[in-house]
Amino acid sequence: MVVIKATPGDWRVDEELGWDLAGSGEHLYLFVEKENLNTLDVARGLARHFAVSIDAIGYAGLKDKHAITRQWFSIPTANLITDVEQAAPAMTQVVGGATTKADSTVARASCLRVGRHSKKLRRGRHAMNHFRIVLRSSVLPSDVELTALQAPFPNIFGPQRLGGENISQALRWLANRRDRRVSAQRKSWHLSVLRSHLFNQIAAHRLSQHIGIEGVDGDVRIDGETQGPLWGRGRSAAQGAALRLQQQALVGLEAVCEQLEYAGVVQGLRPFWVTPVDLQLAESVASSATIASPYTDLPQAITLSFGLRPGAYATAFLKQHFAVEDDSR
Repeated sequence: MVVIKATPGDWRVDEELGWDLAGSGEHLYLFVEKENLNTLDVARGLARHFAVSIDAIGYAGLKDKHAITRQWFSIPTANLITDVEQAAPAMTQVVGGATTKADSTVARASCLRVGRHSKKLRRGRHAMNHFRIVLRSSVLPSDVELTALQAPFPNIFGPQRLGGENISQALRWLANRRDRRVSAQRKSWHLSVLRSHLFNQIAAHRLSQHIGIEGVDGDVRIDGETQGPLWGRGRSAAQGAALRLQQQALVGLEAVCEQLEYAGVVQGLRPFWVTPVDLQLAESVASSATIASPYTDLPQAITLSFGLRPGAYATAFLKQHFAVEDDSR
């Protein structure tokens, strides 16, 4: 058993856009480092500070709360912020409006870079997430090999998307989706949860049938990668054996599929497998703890550094190779 997130410093994420800001335009871009705050905490704080709708705040993806993460946010504003010092009041608003845990966990946010661009930052509009993760244990596995860790792993959605009551809440919304009291942002979240749930069902069924990265006849392939459906309007592109596997996996969920098709979202694709990039492994690290945890005293630790494409989950990668306990939950 290895422990993750014993402290926020044990789980670090750096977002890489992979493209340059224009330097001018109607959207202010802030590169924010946050700790013990989720992405929506920051978005809500920025919306309050700049007096705009939360739906107007742009970000490329949702980052972990119990971690130290860096990511870009965009705000449609004429505010002439040109350096990080001028952005400090906005960061104060972000932290002041967030709810912290009862165990004295400290929320923190700071702006590291400022820029401007002509367009809002959209979901998935980044090149890579770079992870630096500390695994702690009383006895680390003796057979951890870099070669094995570099292998492709199932590209399933993690508990950040599907944990807790997220699925049941999304199903209740779907049954009453004409309720106008639900915000556009919340509707989008429920749709994402349900599409992710269906994808995971299909991926899990394929794994149970021992179908690996090579796929089966009738699979959709893009750049050589087998793809699964993110459910929505439009006919599935899978055929033959791939279509039969898909139908078997979704037995009992036909009504959900049908309602998603009428919800207005267009069917998309997601690779069934993903490979970590530039993976490095180091042993024996010092704690960078900002809060106390019984796990920071565990005698052994290793640090994994690697990159993942947008939408891929580091937790799915870790669970492919280790028995994992998440101390943040």
